[in-house]
Amino acid sequence: MSIADHKSSASTPNKKAKRNSSIELLRIIAMLMIIAHHYLVHSGFKTIPPFSAKLFFFLFIQSFGKIGVLIFFTISAWYLCMEKRPTMRKSLKRAWLLEREVLFYSLTLMSLFLLLGRQYISKSVVVLSLFPTISSRVWWYVTAYIIFLVLCPSLTKGLRAIGKGTHSALCAVLLIGWGFIAGMLPNTILDSEVDGFINFLFIYVLVSFYRWYLDDWNSRTAWIMIIAGILTIALAIISIQTLGLALGSDSIRAHANYISQSCVKLPVLLIGFGMMILFERKYYTNKVINTIASTTFGIYLIHDYPAVREMLNGSSINLNAIYNNPQVILTFFIIIFTVFFSCMLMDFLRQCLFKITVDRHEGQVFERLYDSIAIRKWAQQLNSAIMKKSIPHESLISGKDLLEQADNPIPPTPNSNAHGA
Repeated sequence: MSIADHKSSASTPNKKAKRNSSIELLRIIAMLMIIAHHYLVHSGFKTIPPFSAKLFFFLFIQSFGKIGVLIFFTISAWYLCMEKRPTMRKSLKRAWLLEREVLFYSLTLMSLFLLLGRQYISKSVVVLSLFPTISSRVWWYVTAYIIFLVLCPSLTKGLRAIGKGTHSALCAVLLIGWGFIAGMLPNTILDSEVDGFINFLFIYVLVSFYRWYLDDWNSRTAWIMIIAGILTIALAIISIQTLGLALGSDSIRAHANYISQSCVKLPVLLIGFGMMILFERKYYTNKVINTIASTTFGIYLIHDYPAVREMLNGSSINLNAIYNNPQVILTFFIIIFTVFFSCMLMDFLRQCLFKITVDRHEGQVFERLYDSIAIRKWAQQLNSAIMKKSIPHESLISGKDLLEQADNPIPPTPNSNAHGA
């Protein structure tokens, strides 16, 4: 199947007008996963409790965080890679519109905590809140996603240009190197623990290949992927806890979730992609689901703001405070859904405010600013100078001539063998 021949099940004319509520429901589920993960990670255990069904439950739920991140990003990548003519202008506009909401919450939450909860916000957070995206230390996802948006048009065009064969080879390298080798081994290798835009590029390469050349896996395949990922994570948790108990090592037990600590590890990829395929195969519209899903990004920004985290962690609902409660699992779900719906209501207020202010002419300021720069003489001259340069085929170097420069990038010293070990 070629890109030109591709037709998505969700791209028929009668389905373009409204969002697919099946995907929007998946977006909601992903955000609940992320909230649950943040609650468990930020609560933390002062001392690791004895291994039990209850501890297994919380360790297993904790692994959902990176699955949620993978799904949340994959939903965007799923549709961005199908854009017919991706341009830098479109990507910058998306980043601009996103940044309005980011700055709104960064400045609003900072101001509220300075007025009403100064004990929860540090001076460094105040400074970082003025530049949330640049700093990347307020919300890492925002910074990574905006960098991805800027790179997306060039990446998309490049992946389309290299064709199916080279694209599939790239997917194989990424899956084997980072998904399998770095993903399955307990030690951190190949920088596999780092979250950021590099992981988003990794995922986009895989998503775009599936969308352009496959996109025909059935529900049975999706379920096999999900079950395989779940069993792998569960087995890893049980094995590491058992080994740690046998050796009397809490440091080993503390790494029970190593196999799901990055969104590019194989079990996480299996579950995330499987769920995406499963939900994408169904199409329906539901106004309530779509309305709730529209608040998920705001929910992320609110509940993961550093001062909000600090406030929740220091409260009586911290996991350490409720772990020995007989109703701890029920209490856990009540906390997660309370956080979700509380933040949802706050974002509804933000949406109402934006509707009567900045959304009255959405993106108009960006369009004017972009046009004002584009018509500048220096901008036109720079673009002309770049575009008139042809690809220097006559300057390309043969493989034989690359040996000394590329295969030995570090110049040998006079007393060393250039081709030695």
